[in-house]
Amino acid sequence: MSKLPLWDEIKAAFRHFFGHLRWFEAAAWPWLVILVLWKALAAALGLPVQYPEADQLVEVCWQWIAEIGVAVAWHRAILLGEPIAGRPRFGRAELRFLGVGVVLSLAMALPFLPAAVAAVAGAQRVAVGGLVLLGGTVATIAAVLAARCYLALPGAAIGSPIGLDASWRRTRGNGWRIFWGLIGCAVPGSAAVFGWDSLTRAISPPGDLGYELASLVTAGLSLAGTAIIAGFLSFSYLWFDRSDRGTPPH
Repeated sequence: MSKLPLWDEIKAAFRHFFGHLRWFEAAAWPWLVILVLWKALAAALGLPVQYPEADQLVEVCWQWIAEIGVAVAWHRAILLGEPIAGRPRFGRAELRFLGVGVVLSLAMALPFLPAAVAAVAGAQRVAVGGLVLLGGTVATIAAVLAARCYLALPGAAIGSPIGLDASWRRTRGNGWRIFWGLIGCAVPGSAAVFGWDSLTRAISPPGDLGYELASLVTAGLSLAGTAIIAGFLSFSYLWFDRSDRGTPPH
């Protein structure tokens, strides 16, 4: 099995993102507008103060939906040459993408289920800690194995027949490469989000106007990271497609 040129694909994902910032603007701004409108409504109703958990839940749901919308738009732009419409969209392609994403997430979350059950049952802290450690080890192995199925995400975005099983077959011998590629694309954006969010919290408390405005930057950085990861998976999808057809990958 041919080996995915890891660093070439990581560099291609970043190079493509910074070379197509207008694409990202078109993909992200509608979702950020929705977030702004929600924050304004929540502030008017006093939700961040009276019901902070409900306010946070809505924003977490927004993040999931927005990231799926941006990822699907990015995949379709790269793989199909489809212009990014510049409006929020959540249709059949996004639902397929969500389904694949849920399956992949469960593969890495289920190893922690025994620890959660033990904690709810009132087990000793040492026992729960041991189960968490074991779950983390199993989840890491599951993450590497699941990486071989990640071509199903761009496949779902463009309506390709490449699902979890076909992705697994195509990427034989490349699990670690895809895993480290995803990490390599995610770390810079995650570090930027963490650093900016930490600075924001140090300057303004949650609920303050300055904090809420700064949180929009955090949301934008998260969506940028999503686009870069989607770029890596799209270019990897193309590489494996060309490799399967026996044509030179580059």
